[in-house]
Amino acid sequence: MFLKGLEVESRSPGLLELLQEKISKTIELPSPPMDKELATRFTGAIKRRRRDEIVSLLVSDFRKSAPTQEIADTMLKMGQPRLWRKGLLQAADRLKGAPGRPRDLEPKDYSKLASFADMDLAPLIQKVLDAQHEGTHRSIREILDFWSKDHCKASAFLLRNLPRFERVVSDPKLAERGKKRGTRAHLLAAAMAGAGHGLKPSTSVARVSEGRRLLKHKAST
Repeated sequence: MFLKGLEVESRSPGLLELLQEKISKTIELPSPPMDKELATRFTGAIKRRRRDEIVSLLVSDFRKSAPTQEIADTMLKMGQPRLWRKGLLQAADRLKGAPGRPRDLEPKDYSKLASFADMDLAPLIQKVLDAQHEGTHRSIREILDFWSKDHCKASAFLLRNLPRFERVVSDPKLAERGKKRGTRAHLLAAAMAGAGHGLKPSTSVARVSEGRRLLKHKAST
């Protein structure tokens, strides 16, 4: 899911017109500004009225460097402070890890892990693999952000474990085991599902496989 508060704010009546007006007057944000490439894309997105792209670029810029108080004050004047605050708090919540030591998995939990891998993670990972196959220039983080509205839970989880996900996606051994993108998506989902429990990718795959067998057995009885 796009950061919900920012998305709602981007759809507020008159917001795009306000941003266009400010850009037409060449108002400069306090230093440090967006980098030149990002600023160009942001301006273009506003002129084309691409709301989703505007939100994605803002989130990307905020992640690179937290805004100063001066910049924050300027941005708040461009919309409703309540919605900006809600969106940024959701961003902070999405990026933080699970509290405390990961809970050890018991055999009875394997089926839940398998369901999470196949029902939540695999569909979003399939979209990442499809985008890469089509030659996208977007990073994995940007792809996850793009689909986060439709895959809220999976996107939040993969973003929290982004370094591991990037390693898993580029792992040649996993690529060899999953030749077709659909098969590979489920394999990568299995490798990622146990991240919240401190499981290595190979161990996670084994636990998810056991969970799938348990679910299949339960469905047949």
